[in-house]
Parts: sequence; C-alpha cells; structure tokens
Amino acid sequence: MSTLEHGYLPDDPLFVRLLWIASQCHEPILNDRLRGVQVDFPTLLRDILVFRQKIRDALSPDVIDENGMVARDGVYIGLLATASHEYIVAVFAIAALGAAIAPLPPGISTEETLGYINLCGASVVLVGPESENAAAEIQEHSRINESQPIQTLFLSKWSASQEQLETPTATIQPGLKFDNERPGLLLFTSGSTGAPKAVIHARRYLYSLTRLPPRVGKGEVHLCVAELVSFTSGFHQAFSGLLRGTRIEMYHFATRPELLWNRLKEGDVTTVCLITRMWWDMMVYYQKVICQLPQNQAQEYVQGVRHLRAPQSAAAMPPPLLKRFWKELLGKSLLVTFGTTESGVIFLSSDEESGRPEANVGKPAPYVTIKLTEGDRGELWVKNSTLMLGYMGKEKQDQDIFDEEGFYCTNDVFHRDGDSYVWDGRAKSGWIWFEGHPVLLKSIEDQLLELPYVEQGHVLALWGGTTHQVAALVRFQPEKVPKNESKALNTVRQDLSGKLPETHLPTVLRILHDGEDVRQTWTMKTALDDKEVQRFFPSSSV
Repeated sequence: MSTLEHGYLPDDPLFVRLLWIASQCHEPILNDRLRGVQVDFPTLLRDILVFRQKIRDALSPDVIDENGMVARDGVYIGLLATASHEYIVAVFAIAALGAAIAPLPPGISTEETLGYINLCGASVVLVGPESENAAAEIQEHSRINESQPIQTLFLSKWSASQEQLETPTATIQPGLKFDNERPGLLLFTSGSTGAPKAVIHARRYLYSLTRLPPRVGKGEVHLCVAELVSFTSGFHQAFSGLLRGTRIEMYHFATRPELLWNRLKEGDVTTVCLITRMWWDMMVYYQKVICQLPQNQAQEYVQGVRHLRAPQSAAAMPPPLLKRFWKELLGKSLLVTFGTTESGVIFLSSDEESGRPEANVGKPAPYVTIKLTEGDRGELWVKNSTLMLGYMGKEKQDQDIFDEEGFYCTNDVFHRDGDSYVWDGRAKSGWIWFEGHPVLLKSIEDQLLELPYVEQGHVLALWGGTTHQVAALVRFQPEKVPKNESKALNTVRQDLSGKLPETHLPTVLRILHDGEDVRQTWTMKTALDDKEVQRFFPSSSV
C-alpha cells in the first residue's frame, strides 16, 4: 500500500474554510443521485489529496516546485465533466496544486473543445464518466491534426478507496500561499451572441466563494443542475453552498421539467438556481400536466416546491408573467441574480424587489462598486474583487474593456429606482427605433407572452429595406390560434392593440411548429444570433 507524500493544503481562505466546515459537518455533504453516491467530508478530503497527486504526476516536472506545487502562473488543467462527486473533488484538487481550473463547456463539438484546450495550453484534461467517448475523439483529433500532446485522465478510476492509498490527514501548511492575482479559473461565456469567450479569473475569485456565513446544521439542501455547474451562476452556487455547509445534490435534469418537479416535490430542497428558461418550462409543465391531476396529487407538488427558501433565477431577466406565476405558487418571489461571467454577481435582489413587475435587480452586492454613464441611468460599469483578469487569447484588446479606474463595461443599460436598479436591456442589441426613440424589444415580448395562447415567444427587429420591422417568433398552444401565419398575425396584433402603440405591434410572424425550437447555448440560454434569425426569417436581415 503506497502513501501520499503529505496532506498539506494551501494557507488561503478557500482551504481554511473547507477544513473548518469539514470539522463542523458530520453528515454527507455531496449526494450524486445519478450514481447513488453520497460523500462525507473525510472522503472528500481524502479524494482531494489523491486527485492532486494524480494530476501532479501527469504534469511535466519542470512546472512543479520543491513543495510539490505548481511553480508558475498560467498552468491550466482542463475539466471535461458535468456535476458529480468527481467534478467537485477535481476543482479543489487543481486549486490545491496551485494550477488554474478550466471547466470546458459540455455538449460542444470535438473541434471546439480541442480549440479551447489549445487556447489555454492545457496538457492535462480530467474527464468525467459521461465524457469518456468525447475524450477519445479529442485524442484522435489531436493526433490527426498534430496539435499539442494531451493527456486525458479519467476521474471515475480515482478515489482513495479504489487506489488503496494510505492517505494522511489534510492540514493547512502555514505560509503555503499563492498570489491572489495568479490565474485560478477559466470560465466560458454562454455564446448566445457569438462564440464563447474564455474569461480568466484570479484565485481571488475562488476565495470569494467563502464570503457568505456558514449554515452548518440548518438542514440546507442545494439542488445543483449538473449541466450548468460550469456556468458562472451554477459554479458559484454549488461551491459557495458547499463551503457554507449546505448539502449539494447533483442531478441531471437537462431540459426535462418533469424531473425537476418530481425532485422538488419531495420537499427537502431549500435552494436552487435555475436559468430563466428552466423556470418557464416548469411553469408550462405545471399548467399542462400538474394542473390536470386530481387536486390532492397536484397539491403534493405545490407543497414540495414551497419548501424552497431561496429560489433563484439567473442568465436572463424573467418576464412579468413568469414572476407573477411563481410569486402566486410559492408565496415568495423568484430572486433575480444579475451578474456576468466577467464580473461575477453584481446585483442581489430582495423578495420585494424581485416581485416588482419591471426588471428590478435590487441593490449592488456589498463588495461591488458600480457607476452608470449618465448618473442615474446609462451603461453599467463595475469593479469588484471577482472581476476578471481578461480574456484568454485577447490580451492585447483587454486594455480597451477597462477604464482608467479599473471598471469593466458590462454593455448593459440600467436606471436607478430609489436605492435599487432596473435593467433596461443590452446597450448594443435588443432595441428598435420608432420616430427617433429607442424601444426595448423585451417590453414588446413581455406583452406577447401575456397572451393566454402563447406558449413560447421571441420578439426581434428585422431590417425591411427602408425601416425595421417588429418580428414575432411564436409557439402557440395547440388549437388556440389559426395555423396560417397571416391569420395568426392578425389575431396577435388585435389582442395586443390595447396594450401597445400601433407602431410597436408585430408586422411579421413566424410560427414555431412541433419539432422546431430556437438554438440553445451550452448553458441552455436562447441564442437568437444572426444565423439563427436567418433560419426562421430567411428573406430579412437583422
């Protein structure tokens, strides 16, 4: 039986908190339902030490210092996996080695994945069980194209028990520190308006996961959607929750709202953060399926979901209809979390602020400094301790995205409402001009979604040759609206005429038929980029 060299962990906020929580929490902290695995803190810590040594052994010796740690900045370890026990361990193991974590977007092509691996220069990629076939394709593609050699290490084969390793006790090594500005995490943007960008975060981003006070012994359960764990909000919620002592439960829901409903029905989940599209799909499922059940069965779902203490919505602003639905069903508002991959969380809303009909995002988080270009309104610039270092591969352009005070421009427009803020839209898209005045397309879309026969709707501006037209891309409830698009357009215009000015009404309509849907990014965000618009409106331009 072999022995690990030592159980020393870095003397930094991330691992100091991890060991403190481990000393206080004696129940399983991870529950991987898909695999039927529950993990307590002693197992988690042992596996972190095992994983770290496996990664160290795979790296070139010239990047390892005399302490067995990564000696220099910019050493990235790829992570190709969805949420699992192994994913959580791998993140801590990479950080404990002093390398940077590079979670690769799931579900993208082999060529794209290999492109991101080459971009960050990762010579080692850790692979989850569900991605082992993709890893083989990456290896073959790399060999054919003679790109840099890549080692793929399979996480499913590692654990302290499987390796029969005699593991030492994990302890903090006083003085073993890394520079706060050393690259620690590479996150990818959603790609809803183009190719995903690789955002470099310093280790201080990882330390920010320890900001919130512990909740050990509070019976907290956070439901982690496996497909979203590499997305900004998903990553932050999962790891900050674990570091508070919240039990993290990982489940593969993908785009199946019935699975979410069945899990929440059990009534023990206290926090969950879903993208707005998932909250919408759950609403539609409730209206179509759960409402048709006998009252006592339907009530079981309602009682279960009402145990949520903090239901959070991220990635897109929820429309008023969606906010009203969940407020009535839950008895509390969806908490709107606004942030960017580049900056992390910017605004945190209260129940009252989230419950307002407009896109109120609440107040800036305590550690965030913001400014608007026109005083109480305008483009939002932000500075905080989780602000990125820059974009991978675009270092020469980074000087243009920060101002002289170190603020980053989000390209989102806000206005102030008392001591909270309201989102007005993206600065360079999402608007249409009428008689010299900009109108937010989302304001038209919100009214479209209020129509009782609309199941899914998107509004965009098309160039008609001399002026822009308001176009609607709509999925109707069956048998509610004429299938002829010209007649359907007349119905929609007539029903919106009392809610919108004549000039704001759609002039073009395209029905989404069965089997058709708008492309979604790897984070399940709607991606209505130019190419996607052309697919539905081939004779027009954006």
